[in-house]
Amino acid sequence: MNVSLKIFNRGCLLFNLLLYFDSLLVFTILFRPYKIFHLSSRTLQYPLQFPLMFYDFVANKVTPVDMAAAGFDANKEFKPHGISLLKQHQGGGDDRMGLLAVVNHAVIDGESRVELFSVHDGDHGGRGRPRDHDSNGGGEAVPLIARDTLKGLRVRHLVSVGSFGAGTLNDVVLIDADTLYVTEWYKHSLPQDGSTAPLAYKIMQNVFHTLGLPIYTLHKCVRGSGQWMCAPALTLPSMNGISTTAKRDILAVVQISTKSVHFYRVGGELEHLTSLALPIIVDNLSLDSTNNNPDLDIWYGAGILRGLDFLVHTSKITNDTSVDSIPSGEIRVTYNRKTSHASVELLRTARDAGCWCNSIKIPTSADYSYDEHDMDDNTKPTTIIGSFCRSGVYICH
Repeated sequence: MNVSLKIFNRGCLLFNLLLYFDSLLVFTILFRPYKIFHLSSRTLQYPLQFPLMFYDFVANKVTPVDMAAAGFDANKEFKPHGISLLKQHQGGGDDRMGLLAVVNHAVIDGESRVELFSVHDGDHGGRGRPRDHDSNGGGEAVPLIARDTLKGLRVRHLVSVGSFGAGTLNDVVLIDADTLYVTEWYKHSLPQDGSTAPLAYKIMQNVFHTLGLPIYTLHKCVRGSGQWMCAPALTLPSMNGISTTAKRDILAVVQISTKSVHFYRVGGELEHLTSLALPIIVDNLSLDSTNNNPDLDIWYGAGILRGLDFLVHTSKITNDTSVDSIPSGEIRVTYNRKTSHASVELLRTARDAGCWCNSIKIPTSADYSYDEHDMDDNTKPTTIIGSFCRSGVYICH
């Protein structure tokens, strides 16, 4: 495997990433050790907020978003996980705008929730302000990052979507500006000081994961009359990543306990289309934006090879021990709209190249900075693989 590794922060765990159009990568991090699975009750101290991060591939520079300048309350938690981007255009199609949804593990506040942000690349058209999506309206989004680093990118916090209870959310997908789905990962909250749930309860949750019991909620949130309302859409085994199609009419929901992905048609109620067994434990799926075949939907994904490897290594991660790698793999999933048939291809595996959690197909129009001497030939990179324990991305071909 030919790769050029970009390390973002060795003291962090990379949780999720996506492309903002074709030039910027946005990702979420939490500082290690963040004790998600660990069973002890050792007290740990964490910052109140972990900023959204943007990586400019042209400048080869990572920059955190100024959350205060984005209008996010400095007294509220921001511990991001899953993210989703709804791309939008304005002013003749040159303005590059988006609605960004981010899962926030606000454990001190008592529950996970989803934060909505407007994102606007002001140097690509820049003729209008970002469209408001919250009930309050509001003013201009202010520039958060110098124009020579991230092209005048503007981010503004719009609204918090809550009422999910005490469970731990994982990933989110926007269907449109007024509809989103979010997966539930655990029935208890993430720990804020090492342990917020009794040990027996945590053990039970891991047993539920292993057995694949359908007790976890896929939430649907809809905005009407300026207010967001959330309700259960399905009850399934423990879920992880969730994605959609370019038409945003089908959901792809990853279940980690059953090593599978399930496809649903979006509507008033979700209609199950088909299910597909996966060769690895997939963390997240990312839609292939380069696919031009209207009859096929294609996703790239990444994850670990065996659950046991993950359980063994997470105890090291959460005890301040450096863990560089867990055996991982990358896949490509294809759904045929005409036949409702789904298939999967294992693209690559590695035992010593981080802990893979995401894979994104690189648009052919993108201009990415990478170290050519790390490649065996002059082949242009084709995918980006995110690693959560060796925190960074691999530029792969």
